[in-house]
Formats: sequence, C-alpha cells, structure tokens
Amino acid sequence: MQLANGSAYVFGNGPHDLHGLRIEHVAHALSQINRFTGHTREPYSVAQHSVFVSKLLDFDPRLAMLGLAHDAHEIIIGDIGTPLKLALKAEGAAGILGLLEAQADAVLYPLFGVNPTASDFDREAIKRADLVALATEYRDLMVRRHDWNLPHPPSRTKIVPVPAHIAAQQFMRRFRQLKRQVSVKPSSGRRNDVGTKRP
Repeated sequence: MQLANGSAYVFGNGPHDLHGLRIEHVAHALSQINRFTGHTREPYSVAQHSVFVSKLLDFDPRLAMLGLAHDAHEIIIGDIGTPLKLALKAEGAAGILGLLEAQADAVLYPLFGVNPTASDFDREAIKRADLVALATEYRDLMVRRHDWNLPHPPSRTKIVPVPAHIAAQQFMRRFRQLKRQVSVKPSSGRRNDVGTKRP
C-alpha cells in the first residue's frame, strides 16, 4: 500500500519500505479521512478528532500523546465505524481487524515517540476520552434521530469542523507541543472532561 510520501506499507509482517515516513505524512493522511464515513453535517476529519481526544487527556502529556496517536493506524486501514466493528465481531472477524490495527500501530507509534503497548490504565483513559469525544461529536456534528446510548456525557467544548489543511496543521502543532512536554510529570490531582486521573 503506497503512503502519502511514496513509501510502502505491506500488510502482515512486512517487509515495509517506510523510508522517509514522518509525522507530517500521518497528519496529512488523517486530515483527509472523514469520521463516521462522511455522515456528519460537515466534513470532520480523524486528524481533528485525534487532537480533540488528545486535549481531553491534557492532565498527562504522555497520555495526551497516546491520545493523538490512537487512530494513527487509520492511515492504513481507514476509519471503521463501531457498527461495522460490531458486525465483524458477530461474524468472528474482529480478531483480524485488531491484528491489522496492532501491526500498523507497531510501525506508526514510534513516530510519536510512544510505545504501542499501553497499560490497562492507559487503555482505559484513552477509551474514556474517545467515548467523550464520540458523545461530543454526536451532539455537535450528527443528525440526532437515534439514541446512541453513550456511556459518557459530551465535553463542554463545542466542536467546529475545520478544513483538512487546518486539521493537519492543528495536529502538527499539538504534536510539537506534546513532544516538548512529554518528559514533564503531570499534576497528580488534575481532572478534566474525561474525569480520569493517574492514581
């Protein structure tokens, strides 16, 4: 599979030809992939979603970087909505999707300077932030005809979709900000919309 910089990702265990692949190429690709298969009132990219999730995890710069990276594999496999994931699980195919995501994460997470193998705490915090983002996106971006039965309330922050090139710029700005902060220990008591803090 050819990527934005002309390098090649090979499904399975490679070998890949990812020479020259940089975080800028990840930002570019994610900025052009729409969330919800394009069924929002306005185009809303995975790049903008990733920045939003990252900011929900601001209480810990390392977690915030993981939040920024959490959908990076979608530059390889695309944005697959929860209903399709549930259908794949019902057909016994969820394990294949999980494997493909993990293989892509193993290649892409080092670009962010983080380990793709997250702890239970990390996974719980990122999942919660992702669900808060989902509730916010439903409130601000979708036609609300059905109850999604979401487990967490939306953020107080309103989402305003931006064009792809702006989303890519925001992604890169967030990455550079977190890269400077990631070695700084977070305050142990600080909470935000996610309502999670490191024990």
